[in-house]
Amino acid sequence: MKSAVLLVLLSLSLGANVWLALGDKAGAPLGLGSQRNSSLSSTQPQSQAEAGGQRSAATGAAVERGAATGAQADGTGGAPVVWQVANTEAEYKAFVEKMKAAGFPIRVIRSMLQAMLRQKAEAESPSEVRPYWQRTTPTKEEVAQRNARSRAEQELIESVLGADGRPSALMTAEQRERSFGPLSNDKIDALLKIERDYSEIRSSTYPRQGTTTPEEYRAMQEQRALVDKEKLADIAALLTPAELEAYQMRTSEASYKVSRALQDLTVTEAEFKRLYQMQKAFDEANPSLSGNISSETWSRRLNAQLAYNEQLRGALGEERFYNYVASSDQQYAMLARSLAQYPSVTPAATYQVYQMQAQMRNEMSQNKQRPDLESYNARLETLLGAEAAAAFRKTPAGRMYTLPTGSTTTVIRTGTGG
Repeated sequence: MKSAVLLVLLSLSLGANVWLALGDKAGAPLGLGSQRNSSLSSTQPQSQAEAGGQRSAATGAAVERGAATGAQADGTGGAPVVWQVANTEAEYKAFVEKMKAAGFPIRVIRSMLQAMLRQKAEAESPSEVRPYWQRTTPTKEEVAQRNARSRAEQELIESVLGADGRPSALMTAEQRERSFGPLSNDKIDALLKIERDYSEIRSSTYPRQGTTTPEEYRAMQEQRALVDKEKLADIAALLTPAELEAYQMRTSEASYKVSRALQDLTVTEAEFKRLYQMQKAFDEANPSLSGNISSETWSRRLNAQLAYNEQLRGALGEERFYNYVASSDQQYAMLARSLAQYPSVTPAATYQVYQMQAQMRNEMSQNKQRPDLESYNARLETLLGAEAAAAFRKTPAGRMYTLPTGSTTTVIRTGTGG
């Protein structure tokens, strides 16, 4: 019995030695050499680890043959390709040709180039390491330097890789469809350049330190609006009207609002287009409010929002409408969360409470005084029921129904809670 055990152990030992020997020989596939400390060869032991140490001697020999074949295929006669940071465009191109000959995908080669460029940039301009308690927001000068370096890197990559270095060439099918649809590579590349250029201009309008006065904020908003207008003009000059409409439906702020509000809701393409057109029209008619807002302006905006919600209800139907508004309207979302703990309160009743609260705020902004709380509390109990209404008044969302100390309310019921 002991001899049998010894034979088994001896066989395992011999097998392990053979496996290690073959693995050491096969450690530099595709002509990358055996530079164990280089960035390129550091990925090779991973394939051996994935095998879990169970690869046979025959498999190891096959890998060894594959390595020899790869070394011949790259035209280097087995000479290793050692990781090093290039200094000239010619050196980058030579590196790319070796990687292509070794069979590396173009996406991997581009990633290698980007890593080499980052490594070179860090060596030339090491980042200042600030203590954790100090400000880390980059200055305008630092942002400008980063933008310039990014542009230079992209230009070099496109020069070295040619057509394969264009941003459009490296997009997945999903990325193209989601942002650009059937646009050509030339137009996609031109669009990305426009977006990048104006993004840099727009970022320069943000304050980098301190706070802004209302006047400074309005001036910043006006400047950003002007930048956006100029960007749209450049895009419109590049695309046909139909292409522009399709592009905006994929990438504009109105499109983003609709997509965010839909979340898990299921809609058809026709429904999405209708929702997008509605949101776009609403945004154009009701620009964002900022600064000191008059009561008349605030009231008009509130009434416009309520009217827009009714359009949404007609487009989506009752059930999807409530889910949509819960994702797009913060006031309604907070109210819905507060009332969700009461099973008897339906989404329809919740939305009626939302409309009632909007009416109360409208009255307060117009009349500068508290509304008729007794009447509103009666309506609240009609919608929610006495018990749920009493509990709701104690929540942040329901405190606006609280009567002044010492007041009493006589509730006249006009219906049943929904």
